Amino acid sequence: MLMDEPTSALDLHRQIEVMDLHGRQARTKGMLAMIAIQDLNQAAVRRQRPRHCQRPHAAAPQGDVVTAETLLEIYGIEARVEKCSLE
Repeated sequence: MLMDEPTSALDLHRQIEVMDLHGRQARTKGMLAMIAIQDLNQAAVRRQRPRHCQRPHAAAPQGDVVTAETLLEIYGIEARVEKCSLE
């Protein structure tokens, strides 16, 4: 199963629903699912295990993965990453 930006025009609830559906289908049918996404909220690693990705570019706590260095390496952009005050 190959998908390119399957959640790009969806609200947050539907994005999660679509990603979960594709993951369940891949697991139950023994399929490989490759999904290209640029949305950092969907691509970001959550805790030690990513929500949707079995082979992420990097796996560690989110604060250790979403860094200025990683954004430069993956997207070729210079950025500053600040921690949320709620963490």
